[in-house]
Amino acid sequence: MAERPEPGPIPVIVDTDGGVDDATALWWALTDPRVDVVGILVTWGNVDLDMAAMTVFRVLAAAGRPDIPVALGADDAIGPTPLTGRATFVHGVDGLGGHGHRWSTGGLTPVSETAAQLLTRLTGERPGELVLLTLGPLSTTAAALRDEPAIAERVADLVVMGGAVARGGNAQPAGEANVAHDPEAAAIVVGAGWR
Repeated sequence: MAERPEPGPIPVIVDTDGGVDDATALWWALTDPRVDVVGILVTWGNVDLDMAAMTVFRVLAAAGRPDIPVALGADDAIGPTPLTGRATFVHGVDGLGGHGHRWSTGGLTPVSETAAQLLTRLTGERPGELVLLTLGPLSTTAAALRDEPAIAERVADLVVMGGAVARGGNAQPAGEANVAHDPEAAAIVVGAGWR
């Protein structure tokens, strides 16, 4: 019986809002040999868009991964939201609990493409291969899907950190924070034509 070759690392595009939880997840993905982060989309959420990008750059610099393209996405919800503030008591104003200044951004900057353009290009270059991992509000992914619905057909898998099953939410009585930050975006993502 022939031996099967070991599968390679899973290629992943990360959509993140730069909070403490996202930074932890991103660090894990960047340092786990089973995962190959091929692009990062930055969105608003736990902190504003610029601060979220700074968190991503700090994590990339610390992990020694300046090679990964980072693109800026949505800076606000695409629809009405029941949440009016940010959880600074958890994430601080910098997304890293007030400790972001301790880590360098490594001089990293975003690519010239928007997040939607980067997502469209990467999924077009590698149809059926990439996993899209969303860690924040779904505003950026939803905006990209509105511009290019075929993204959903080209993604191998979608993993969303959001929602709650058989429980109340952590931000509203029935709303988990990432979904409650932009319910319209969540509806667009859930309703897309995923394979």
